[in-house]
Amino acid sequence: MKTPIHIILFLSLAMLSFSQTYVRMRMPQQSERALEVITLFSEDLPVGIPVVLGVIGFDISGGDEQYTLEWLQNDSLLAVGDIAVITPKEGKTYSLKVSDNSGCYAQEFFTISSKAKVKSAYFDGLVDIYPTVISNELSVIVKGFLPLDTRIRIFSTEGKLCLDQQLVNSFVAGINWNSGVYYVVITADELHQVTKIIVKK
Repeated sequence: MKTPIHIILFLSLAMLSFSQTYVRMRMPQQSERALEVITLFSEDLPVGIPVVLGVIGFDISGGDEQYTLEWLQNDSLLAVGDIAVITPKEGKTYSLKVSDNSGCYAQEFFTISSKAKVKSAYFDGLVDIYPTVISNELSVIVKGFLPLDTRIRIFSTEGKLCLDQQLVNSFVAGINWNSGVYYVVITADELHQVTKIIVKK
């Protein structure tokens, strides 16, 4: 007895349909909470004045930990890491982009204003930074009483922290940094003063 050709074709197709190959793929682990970044400060950034932004000013939560922080001007990368020195410019947008270990990211934008001002008058005439062009030493002269929480920090333009200490008395700091522009930041509560210095070897 001959088997009809259409039955043979049906059996062949059925065998093919049941001979599928299964590949087990490792899917990325999903975090329990979505990645989120929120700024903790409400004031606008002042246009044309160097400001120091740090991860301490933001609440980062969720996602797959081990975050990467990128500070952006429009879509251009300004700095990577926990700290950035930014001089906001009119007409530009600024943001912090936080990426997690799974490749997800969240982005927080800052508001800038030409009317915003950094409180700095308190330190005028009270703390002198000189010279502003240096090679091996920087003098910090304190000429009066400072708040107990006054700190002095020095950052490179890439946001690298080169010096960080409480400021109480005058001192001379030895300089062994690469040539370039640096920012001396003096803070006490809401008081804030930034002085630009240049290292020339």
